[in-house]
Amino acid sequence: MSHATASPPGTAEAEHSALPPDVRAIRLSTILLLSMDTATATPADEDPRDAVRRHFSGPELAELATGYRTHIETLIPAVQARAELLPSRHPNRVSAMLCIGVARDQLRLGPGDSDAIRSAVATKLARSVQSLCRHYDRLVSR
Repeated sequence: MSHATASPPGTAEAEHSALPPDVRAIRLSTILLLSMDTATATPADEDPRDAVRRHFSGPELAELATGYRTHIETLIPAVQARAELLPSRHPNRVSAMLCIGVARDQLRLGPGDSDAIRSAVATKLARSVQSLCRHYDRLVSR
């Protein structure tokens, strides 16, 4: 009778974290929310700032925000590792590190007590995800 040996703790996690993030899939996860965050063409239309809140319920906004937080936590180390390969004053490195700082600030946002706040938090997190994806793409192409 053979016994399977257990792998050392954290090995699977280390292998998983070594994989590059699927930036395309991450970016796609933000499109629906951010597409509603654009200004409307006619002044007679309802306030575009309410579009996200009208389309998603509170629990859905909370779930989206949780997903965006996970994406940010995945992207920050990947972008930072790539940025640190550049010289310290390189514009792409400086810009990426500033973006990382903003994203970390966004992670500190609370969940919100109302749908309006949950909508704003989810939108800010989605924008940070998009920005980190752009920086990752820019840094990987070098």
